[in-house]
Amino acid sequence: MANRHYPKAPITEALIDIRVIYPQGTTLEKLKTFGAEVRDDYPHESTREMMEGKIDFSVPQPLSQSSRSTVGYIFHSPDRKQAVQARLDGFTFSRFAPYQNWGHMMTETRKLWSVFVELLEPTSVLRVAVRYINQINLPLKGDSLSFEQYLSTFPKIGTADDILLEQFFLRLVMPQEDISAQMILTEALLPQQGASLGVILDIDLFRENLSLPTRSEQIWDMLETFRERKNRFFEVSITDAARELFA
Repeated sequence: MANRHYPKAPITEALIDIRVIYPQGTTLEKLKTFGAEVRDDYPHESTREMMEGKIDFSVPQPLSQSSRSTVGYIFHSPDRKQAVQARLDGFTFSRFAPYQNWGHMMTETRKLWSVFVELLEPTSVLRVAVRYINQINLPLKGDSLSFEQYLSTFPKIGTADDILLEQFFLRLVMPQEDISAQMILTEALLPQQGASLGVILDIDLFRENLSLPTRSEQIWDMLETFRERKNRFFEVSITDAARELFA
């Protein structure tokens, strides 16, 4: 399937994620050296937090506890349209709307990854992922909407056409055995805004349990393959009417 270019692409965030193993003793302070190196292009720094919760069932009245810890840093571009993360488990580059193109994604990721590897010296790559989060705003006609007019992938109950949907959340986990990868497609309905309903179409494609050298070209070959597969599943999930919204 040929790759299509949409002038009004519904992508709200596109990201490339690479999980790594570091040398023993890598600290948050060392991750900050990456931020200092890319500061000219990514001057806005914030922490990347992780929430953990646990419930103690060993007492008559179970107790819940939660904790927050810093696992890395996010560095944003001046216009906040791009971000790069350096975390204790790896690296992520994100492009927010308006999306440019795959060539830009790969060029910027490779440039930042080269700096990341040079400064932080990760020893190997464990996981590689491409994720695209789309928000498709479907026009309402009166107060009604026919999802099948725009979407090929959506929840459907029998053959009745008078069933109303106020909320839905659909999660499909689909092994991609021919490329040794896993795909998770998530679809969710957003609250009505004006004369449209937003549908999130989130496609996450990844391969894990790797052990690749950090400078291996296999990383980039894999990402190119993932891009093709991601595009295929996006296209089969929408109709021509939806494509007209992006033209």
